[in-house]
Amino acid sequence: MGMKKVLHALTGAVLFAGMLSLSAQAATGGAYTSASSRPMTVTAPNTWYTNNFPIRNGDIIPSNNAVISVIYYRYSLGQANVGSKGTLNVQLCQGSTANCTDITAAQSGSTTAFKGKSVYTPFFLYYQVKTNKATTGTINGSGDTQITVNYDIPQ
Repeated sequence: MGMKKVLHALTGAVLFAGMLSLSAQAATGGAYTSASSRPMTVTAPNTWYTNNFPIRNGDIIPSNNAVISVIYYRYSLGQANVGSKGTLNVQLCQGSTANCTDITAAQSGSTTAFKGKSVYTPFFLYYQVKTNKATTGTINGSGDTQITVNYDIPQ
């Protein structure tokens, strides 16, 4: 084999190894799932309620600089549960009510609103039934309320 062919083969091998390395870096990350410890319930109209999604000890995140890529969510109290008693408003928040995104439109879905933010700050649902009625009675959600936080680890 001539020197030119050897150099061409080596260059190809180096480029291929570099592409594999970049692919491995881009694929670094993970996910954790957290479920609310109590059902979504509304007992008074126009009152905000909170359901926390704790980061548990078993949710091992291997890097201190992990950042959120996408969050998948599902919550149990929908407009169908509320009916004509009022209008449901549901926010997914991270850390405080100053850092929320409105997820009222769909009881399950995904959001990239927190993309690039720290994965270590816990999330919570912040919700209410807005109405001009004096009372709504107790309104209960049915089913699971949980999130799955997918994250990346920058290289």
